[in-house]
Amino acid sequence: MPLDTSLYGHVSRSRAERWRGSLLQHLLLKIAEAADEEWALSWAYQLGERWAADVTASIDPDADFDDIAKALSSVWQRDDWGQTEFAEGKQGWEVIHHHGPFVEILGAERLLLAAELMRGFYAALLRGLSENADLDLVLDEGRSGLERLCFQVSAAS
Repeated sequence: MPLDTSLYGHVSRSRAERWRGSLLQHLLLKIAEAADEEWALSWAYQLGERWAADVTASIDPDADFDDIAKALSSVWQRDDWGQTEFAEGKQGWEVIHHHGPFVEILGAERLLLAAELMRGFYAALLRGLSENADLDLVLDEGRSGLERLCFQVSAAS
């Protein structure tokens, strides 16, 4: 599925208006203010897991990765939440989330919190669709940044 990267700057600016002052922004900023960073990251991960439970119910469990990516991208499109891509990387499958509103919601300095939210979401989604409780995702920090989050799918440790 081709990703539209040409309009990211424009979309990012217009999306900032949409997310500024939103309930999600306030909730995540409050979590980010927690004195215990480990707790904040764990809470964001768990929030992502709960969110996935709602979305997983609308996806055909027999769908292939392309169909799952299309279904997720249509969910994200409603909320200007970016696009999903599944790709086979050097070390196995990876999940790439492009153009999420993470900087607009949390600021660039809190990208790790957004990454944990999405890591929890995708890990729970993939576990739910595959019925493999051992699946987990690891953030590929070298390939992640303001415009995308890249996760390697792995066995849980």
